[in-house]
Amino acid sequence: MSLLIDVRRHIGATQLDVQFTVAAGETVAIVGPNGAGKTSLLRVVAGLISADEGRISWDGVVWDDASSGEFFSPEQRPLAYVFQDYALIEHLTVGDNVAFGLRARGVRRRRARERAQEVLDVVGGSDLVERMPSSLSGGEAQTVAIARALATEPTVMLFDEPFAALDASARAHARRLFSSMRSSSVARLIVTHDAVEALTLADRIVVVESGSVVQIGTP
Repeated sequence: MSLLIDVRRHIGATQLDVQFTVAAGETVAIVGPNGAGKTSLLRVVAGLISADEGRISWDGVVWDDASSGEFFSPEQRPLAYVFQDYALIEHLTVGDNVAFGLRARGVRRRRARERAQEVLDVVGGSDLVERMPSSLSGGEAQTVAIARALATEPTVMLFDEPFAALDASARAHARRLFSSMRSSSVARLIVTHDAVEALTLADRIVVVESGSVVQIGTP
């Protein structure tokens, strides 16, 4: 199983033109200068932006095909997106934030909260369940965002600069948490400016410049 990305999309001054795959269980880091189109690529994969040309598919199931007009909305794609600012819902507790995606998919409240607690236990956030987002540190907020992403059991996870806003201690914890996910079958796509993170966390590195892939290799 793999995520196939073969898309063209004009976004502002950037002409996105990328082709590569991400296998189940693989972590691929996307690196490149500011304005290269890295975050735009994640948004296209997530279905927040449609492709002008090309297609995106998972295990043969087409998510976006510009030629046929086939398009899965973000809710229809079995993926989770961890945004750079974590995008926690301020008026919900941590437990309800983690359960939010499940509730949106029709899971009953009690089961959704049970699943939220299970995932928080796994990522080391079991004591955060009744806290409000405004009371969390950067590292804690990221832990919650990752727990929310994992709760829906996605096949693909997208991370946009997941360590950028963290201090050294929180970053070390986040790297350990991220590394622990490498044993799963989830395909992971991570945007980062940090070469050390790309080298230590990724199975492959994709270098993007001016919207195009200029190099793909292993650390």
